[in-house]
Amino acid sequence: MSAFALRPLGLFCALSALGTGCGAKDDSAGGCDASGATPGQVTGTLSGAAWSSPATWSWSGDSLQVNTGTTDGWRMTLVAHRDIEGRTMAEIADSGGFPAEVSLGADDGWALLYPEAGSTSLSSKEGSGGSLVLSAGGTAAGTGSWRGCLDFGAASADGSQDAVLDAGLIDAVPL
Repeated sequence: MSAFALRPLGLFCALSALGTGCGAKDDSAGGCDASGATPGQVTGTLSGAAWSSPATWSWSGDSLQVNTGTTDGWRMTLVAHRDIEGRTMAEIADSGGFPAEVSLGADDGWALLYPEAGSTSLSSKEGSGGSLVLSAGGTAAGTGSWRGCLDFGAASADGSQDAVLDAGLIDAVPL
């Protein structure tokens, strides 16, 4: 189990005053302002260091899958299946039902981090979990960006490694 506790969404968005969080609170987007997200990037603080990587999205059934490149020794895969209201990402894309919050600690969504050196992955299911708040999304036809805020704690299955992504912003473009 990760030694890191779950960072509540409000805390990481509140860090925006320091220039590292989601931005000003925007109640229409679940408390997340992702307007500062860089198109085609995931940015944030990964275990205390600034991290940014190119990000693309694709459909995996009715789930959203975001993949990054390897940057500064890390690569990330993010899977969002259902939001906390039980809607699939495909249903949200079809209806434009934003904001949408996805828990990243269970079967509804998860994040995987892959260190460039090593053969183990770190999962938010093994760590402290976290959340993804989407304020805008792509379409069922595979166009548009998925934009939002995320943070999570991830750990290896044996608990020997862990990492935390704080104050994350995402603006993934179609693959």
